[in-house]
Amino acid sequence: MQPMMKKLALSEEEVMEYLSKGRDGVLCSNGPDGYPYGVPVNYILRNGKICFHGRAAGEKYDNILRDGRVCFTVYSHEGFEITGPETCNVTTDYTSIIVKGRVEEVTDPKEKEDILYDLVKTLVPVKDNGPVNPHKAAAAAVFAITIESATGKKRPAMPGNRTV
Repeated sequence: MQPMMKKLALSEEEVMEYLSKGRDGVLCSNGPDGYPYGVPVNYILRNGKICFHGRAAGEKYDNILRDGRVCFTVYSHEGFEITGPETCNVTTDYTSIIVKGRVEEVTDPKEKEDILYDLVKTLVPVKDNGPVNPHKAAAAAVFAITIESATGKKRPAMPGNRTV
């Protein structure tokens, strides 16, 4: 483990708490050409899995079907901290989580509807208008990442330093 990771590491409980409050992350899948493919997605943490939706077509979908290994990153930028008088005496205050896991498409109709409902209820609470239309749920691709490892770190502002 890198020295800064040890110093700034979050506990497993803190990582899961941060993931449960997050709404946006970057999903990185493996492209057929060997290049990683990163795409922002909205998500929720549901039953210990990271759930999101998308179209049942395209590069993200094809990559997931071909190779379920993914990396998922969530972070927040909390400001810049002035650490001294020289130009480069600046650091970033942040929290970041990196998840490695396996993603699968959710195919059970009832589970898809439930995940889509939870996504909308969580991300857009004013749209909590009852159950999801089964025809719309059938047309959507819904995914769940089983977390194999999750690490996080937080670099808070140091007392006495100015943040901007």
